[in-house]
Amino acid sequence: MQCSRAVCIGLGVCILLACLHRSWSNQRMFIRGRVPASSDVQSPQHRVSAESQACAKIRIDEDFVSTLRQRMLDGRTAFLRGEKRLYVQHQHKCGGSTLCRFFRGSGLRVPTVRNCNGDSWMWPLVHGTRKDLQTLYQNTSLDVLFNEWEFFSQDVPEDEFVFITSARDPVPRMISSMLQTWQDLPLDDDGIVRNLSHTFADFLHHGIDGNTPLDAPANLQTLNLAGERWEEYGKDWQKLHRLAIDRLKLFTFTIPTESLSEGLAYMCAFFGLKIAMPKNKEKWNARGASKQLEFLQQHDPGLLEKTRKVNYYDYCLHLQALELWEVQKRIVEEKVGQVVL
Repeated sequence: MQCSRAVCIGLGVCILLACLHRSWSNQRMFIRGRVPASSDVQSPQHRVSAESQACAKIRIDEDFVSTLRQRMLDGRTAFLRGEKRLYVQHQHKCGGSTLCRFFRGSGLRVPTVRNCNGDSWMWPLVHGTRKDLQTLYQNTSLDVLFNEWEFFSQDVPEDEFVFITSARDPVPRMISSMLQTWQDLPLDDDGIVRNLSHTFADFLHHGIDGNTPLDAPANLQTLNLAGERWEEYGKDWQKLHRLAIDRLKLFTFTIPTESLSEGLAYMCAFFGLKIAMPKNKEKWNARGASKQLEFLQQHDPGLLEKTRKVNYYDYCLHLQALELWEVQKRIVEEKVGQVVL
């Protein structure tokens, strides 16, 4: 079927006006607080195909276990002698504040701020030189240093710390991050965020696009462990992924967030600390995130799969932490015997 030139032009103008109207409608949707459907989540610059990529892994053989055992035991001895400090890489929404309350309750000297993080005193840990770190040591008597920024620069000596971190499945981590970032979200009678699928899709969309605070982006745990080198590598996610996985070798404890209580008990036994299990917050705690996760598992599993795909490298990091944690537990038990939970 053919049409006259005037009719074709008219049709083209109509299509253009329709597109402009849809674009303006989408903008008003965000301005008025409405959110897109989960199928609208678009983040091609961060999207990773799980089928086309494979997780980098640490080869956990006899040599690795032997090296890890020696590092853990040497670190323990040095800490008990006051020759090393504990360094907690606080991964956002992975239990870092719980670790803070745990160490504070155990009688160790930690920063006085609520979640043990700070600004000015943390700077040498991330961007400083060896001299900056020595100055930090002279000006503080802390037993435990916390850092929620990127991992330390290459100039900070690795042999002066016992490293501890936690790792979390990125799906509940993103949900927990949403609950903290948007604390005034209305809940229904069952404690579920109203219009949860749309709200979480909106958070995921903005987090990936970098329009929310820095605690929201995808693969945040990978970026933090990659440290300053993520700027050097740009968005070469494969290099960042391999670097983050490799740096896990430095850690005495890589505690999965879902095993946090177990991790606290093992650290108590290993470092000879008193048991000081912190109480969870009542409002936006892990149980709240779990409740939202269970709802989405039943009602929008596709959105959860999208979340995992855009956080693929954090998904790999969490799997590696789980494997390392089992090895670390065995080494603790070899040293101190069975740990009572």
